[in-house]
Amino acid sequence: MSNLENNEKQTLQEETPSFSRLLFVVFFVVIVILTVVAGFLKPSAPTPVVTVQTEPEGIMGTECRLGIVFKATDSKSVIQNVAQKTLREVEDQLRIWETATFSNWIDDSEISRLNRGLVDKPSEELSSVLYFAKQANKDTHGAFDVNLRPVIELWKNAAKTGELPTEKQIREARKQRDTIDLGGISKGYCIYKALRMIIRNANPEGAMVDIGGDVAVYGKSEQGDFWTFSIVNPFDSSKIWGKFRLQTVERWKDVKENVYLIYAVCTSGSYYRGFDIDGVHYSHIIDPRTGKPVYNDTSPASVTVIAYDCMTADIWATALCVMGEDGLQYLPKDVEAYLIFGPPEHPRVVKSKGFPKVTLIK
Repeated sequence: MSNLENNEKQTLQEETPSFSRLLFVVFFVVIVILTVVAGFLKPSAPTPVVTVQTEPEGIMGTECRLGIVFKATDSKSVIQNVAQKTLREVEDQLRIWETATFSNWIDDSEISRLNRGLVDKPSEELSSVLYFAKQANKDTHGAFDVNLRPVIELWKNAAKTGELPTEKQIREARKQRDTIDLGGISKGYCIYKALRMIIRNANPEGAMVDIGGDVAVYGKSEQGDFWTFSIVNPFDSSKIWGKFRLQTVERWKDVKENVYLIYAVCTSGSYYRGFDIDGVHYSHIIDPRTGKPVYNDTSPASVTVIAYDCMTADIWATALCVMGEDGLQYLPKDVEAYLIFGPPEHPRVVKSKGFPKVTLIK
């Protein structure tokens, strides 16, 4: 064997252990990195929590649920004292907002007095909702309108008498725009303010306000993370169409603290209320652009909207019942919608791109 061959063989023998050690080091580093990454990606176990709920009666003429989520490690006496005080204050405030400010059925409420021309300067609460309603009318291209009370009353009377209003009566009712009805937006305002009140007064891990199925949630749920929502089957309201989840705990990579989000979910549709005349079912939702109920064969049977505040969700749940699928193009940023169309035998679903996965209930 030549000297050259001997030198090459010796060099190979010297380099092989070094190369093996290098491979081992690289392999070890990769394993460490993957382990660290897996630790970050692995969902942490939900923190044990304690939920305190109450169901006050007679809030805005519908069902109401208020809930506060505390850490399980908090003192039981502290939890009870804070929860009871906060929930009592929130309930009292909701009743005040309803009776003193927003109810059209109470003669001495602020909105009733405003409609009679007896209010020169609206309160902060009423001013905020009026401003929001005016903007909503523009954003929805007239599909949401709080000046529709005369038209609504006209159709309510038709439901009682069983006689459809004439075209002339509808035109006359539409001209009367001096009466404001904030029923389609004030509930969302109250829900949002009530949730903020709970957060401020109780400093909880999570919270929930549900008035008549319009819901706003904050932070951690009673399961410690996700909140679960149900969509009622619009063709059989005794059943559930499907469920979806919202994660209201946003984890940032560059900070240790969790950022708690607020989500609001509102559902509207002709399945909830309506009336029949001569064998035809009419929705309780009126199209402001025509002064007539939305058509059941073209409008969604159900609309579920997710937004960061309940007023926005409330507005678009109503507006999309009027606008239908075409209204999705006008949805504001960070607002998602899920529309169910009939007929019951062949239902069709249309949703915005960012709406979470809905697990259908068979």
